[in-house]
Amino acid sequence: MKAKFAFLILLLSSNFIFSQETNDKEVLTATPTEETENGKIENSVYTCYRFDWKIKIPMNYVITDVKKVEELQKKGLPGGIIAKPTSPHLIGFEVDKRNTFTAAFESLAGSQITSLEEHKNFIIKLMNDTYSNIETLKFDLTSADMKIGKYDFYKVQTRLYDPKTGELLLTQDLYNSFINNNLFSVNINFNNPNIGRLLTDNFISSLSN
Repeated sequence: MKAKFAFLILLLSSNFIFSQETNDKEVLTATPTEETENGKIENSVYTCYRFDWKIKIPMNYVITDVKKVEELQKKGLPGGIIAKPTSPHLIGFEVDKRNTFTAAFESLAGSQITSLEEHKNFIIKLMNDTYSNIETLKFDLTSADMKIGKYDFYKVQTRLYDPKTGELLLTQDLYNSFINNNLFSVNINFNNPNIGRLLTDNFISSLSN
């Protein structure tokens, strides 16, 4: 299904909570100009080549290493779902491994899902089924439809808890929209509410100008 990349990022983020400490040096700092097949970074602004979209990279954030994202894609997802060889990754940046922003743009060609509502229902079921099978994880999930700029989105928020203490460990906000027969996905992860607001406001303003 065309949801696999966004869901892969969600699962990857969940794994950070329960893994041992990660090496925060394993990221790329933004250079004055950095370009890929999907877009470019110039003067701390990412310009997308796939559709008309620009987003500012907040000060003191670092660019996520796209090679790691692509390696995880190749490993596939639970249930034998394999990611496509062409990377749909657009841009990712982070303060640390628990406070991140990731955007992807993937073709819907060949998908059996034809509406955003159908896609939302598929994603909610996929997330519920997958997280329910993780014994070391407690979660709750909510969804909402919204308009951001000229685009129709749905948002799925997942809150992940320590099953023993009930402590909130991570909030994951997934935004999906159909744009020109493509799935535009944004995933915002945070364990600091102030960072969560900054990343959310930055994303919404990028589509509202």
